[in-house]
Formats: sequence, structure tokens, C-alpha cells
Amino acid sequence: MTENDGANAILSRRNLLSGGVTAAVGALVLSFDMQTGGTADELPEATDPLSDAEIVELLKEEGEPDFAARATISNFWFQQSSNERPSPHWPSDDVSFDYRPLAEFAAPGTKFELSGETLKVLAERNAFDLGESSIILFGLRGCTVPSGEDYSPASAKHTVVTARPDHLNMKCLIGVWNRTGGTISLCRGSTVPNVDLMDAYIRGAVGCNMLPTGVHRYKVGPHRGNRQPGAFRQQQPLWVLRSPKSLSYAANDRSAIWDDLNGNLPFDNIHAAILNYRAKPPFFSSAGCQVVAGRYKNGVPIGAWAKFRQDAGLVHPPVIKDGARGATSDDGRTFTYFLLTGDEASLVSSRPDFEFRALRYGSSGPTVAALQEKLQMVPDSIDGNFLRSTLGTYLSWQNDKGQAVTGIVTKSDAERLGFSL
Repeated sequence: MTENDGANAILSRRNLLSGGVTAAVGALVLSFDMQTGGTADELPEATDPLSDAEIVELLKEEGEPDFAARATISNFWFQQSSNERPSPHWPSDDVSFDYRPLAEFAAPGTKFELSGETLKVLAERNAFDLGESSIILFGLRGCTVPSGEDYSPASAKHTVVTARPDHLNMKCLIGVWNRTGGTISLCRGSTVPNVDLMDAYIRGAVGCNMLPTGVHRYKVGPHRGNRQPGAFRQQQPLWVLRSPKSLSYAANDRSAIWDDLNGNLPFDNIHAAILNYRAKPPFFSSAGCQVVAGRYKNGVPIGAWAKFRQDAGLVHPPVIKDGARGATSDDGRTFTYFLLTGDEASLVSSRPDFEFRALRYGSSGPTVAALQEKLQMVPDSIDGNFLRSTLGTYLSWQNDKGQAVTGIVTKSDAERLGFSL
């Protein structure tokens, strides 16, 4: 896929879509349990305790690599007194970037059957071109398995339940869809940042963001050098969400920011959660990455993370080619990952009478070209691919129209623009 990012130069980085920042700097104001998991044979090996010093080092490394810190952090959220530290929260559906388009139909706690056919319909309704690969990675933000297990082996279908993330616990599913075999496997994980790094971002110490839903491209490679060999590294630039004042991501928060990082990557990789074997929250380490329950033991993936990598077709244990850099024999292999919400999957399975369609980052085809034309993008950028510049242009359109700036094109949005989904 290609797209002329230069066509939207007015929305380059530090031309942030934010509240509380003046137009003089190119900004636009927005209108608007303890989790041990694992299997019995994995737990004794995996629960070797990490010291607070080791966790601090891990969290410092996890922040965005190109973030220019304006402060040093004296202590992370988990080190603060439980009586004094602020509480993270997930916003109500009507002001959630992810759930607002579905607020009328949202149903947390709904149990449904998830299958390859469900994923196929979801991809079609969001105009996702998943290519020809037999292996597709996917994430469902706000979705769990009733048993709470870290890993559910490959099967034609699974019973799952919708939920809401909370930045403390892993309340998302990250899975592997084998389109040839017609099976999916599921891992407990998180697709949102953890509270430690959200809090550190507010204090200006590390970079932290939330990855928007859509289609994202990855290549196998190391995460944080040799700390996590054989992870999945993000490949395409985009706009991400930031929350500089609140431990929440809400569409009615005037301080919320959409940031395109000037075309640089936020490095929202897919990797091991590391902290899910702790006895106190938060139970995962992420500054925006998509993380799977598990960790490394002597350089070898263990827990659900090991199963996830194997289901994706990677060599286990990783064959290390360069120990200092964390390079493996699988490095460079490409994967498509699509991220949606559990509620959207639930609608496909539980509400066949309601056909929710949308366009968002990673969508492609004639409807995206129609969107680009209605947004009056320059001719060279009308290519039918909803990538960085299209997302930025659409965010500006939503902002100019006084709407909640979600980045998601719904049926009513399309009608307002003068085309049909």
C-alpha cells in the first residue's frame, strides 16, 4: 500500500490535534485482581519474582524510544502509596474513542461464540484487505475467555465474553487466525497502555500512547534489543492517542491528543507482557504495545507468549543469530494484525440483524477512495488506502464539524460527507 503523506503536511507532528494548545503551535482543539494465569506446569518456572528495581528498569525501557523526556521519574505508580496514587479508569461508552460509535449497541458482559467466520465478517465490514497469508494476527480490545486462562488452543470456535479494559489487568484477547486450517487460538493480553507508563507520561518522563483500532503491519524482530528476541515490530506510521493529564482516554477530554509523531513510528510492537505473574498490579508492561501473557526465561519465551509465537509459525525456541542485538532466524517475516473491539465481534455473532460497517486506519478499497474525494484530498493521495494522511485529514474534518474525534467513519459520518458505506 502507498499513500502520499506529504499531501497532509499541515497535520505533521507537533501539529497535534489537542485541547489546551493554541493554534500558534499548529494545534487543533478537540470538540469533544490479581492475574497469575498460565498452566500448572508453567507457573513454577514463570513466577521467579522480579525485584522492584528490575521492574523500574523494565518500565523505563518500555517508553517510546524517540520521546524527549522533560522530567525524570522518581517513582512509578506501583511504587506510590495506594492511598495517594490516582486511579486509572476506562471512560463510559458514549465518550470512549473505541466504543462511542457502538454506544447504542454496546453490551459489556455479553457471551458469544468467536470463530474464523466472525473475523472474516469483521474484516469485510471494516473494508480490511488482509492479503493472501494463511496466518493473520488479531486483537479484540475488551474481550476475555470465561475461564480466565492465559491460552486457549487452536479451535474452530471459542466462547468469549465482552469486557472493558482498565490499564491494570489484561482484559483483551490477542490471537492467531489460521485461515487455511479454519482455526483460531487465543491469548490473554492487553491492547492498551498500563497505568505506570500513563502516569509517567503525564509527568513528562516517558512517551506513552494508545494504538487506534484498524489494520497494522508488523515484521518479526527484537523488542528492546536482546530483551525480547523474536517479537513483532510495527512497520507503518499513523496517528496515536495520548492523554497528557488524565489516566484515561476519553473523547470529551479537551486535553486529549492525536499525535502523528511527524511520520515516525511509536513502536507499538507485539511482545510479552512480562508482569502478568506479579502479585500486585499492574499485570503487564506496555506504553502502547500489544502484549501477550508470558515472559522470557533465560532468553526463551514461556507462557502464552511462547504458544502465540508458535501458532504464528515462528521457531521455538528462537534461533539466535546475533545475541547482542537480539536477531533471530525469523526476523523480517511479515504479518498483518487487525485490532477491533470485543463488542464489534459480539455484534457479528450475537446480533446478525444489526450490520455495523465502518472505515478506519488500514481500511482500503472504493469506499476509502470515496472518503478521500469527499475530504477533498489532493488527487495524488486519493489511492483508496486509509493510512496516515487520510486519518489525519479525517480527524481534522471531525474536529471542524464539532464531533468527537474518534478517527472512525460510521454510516452517519459517511452520509454527512455525501457517500455511502
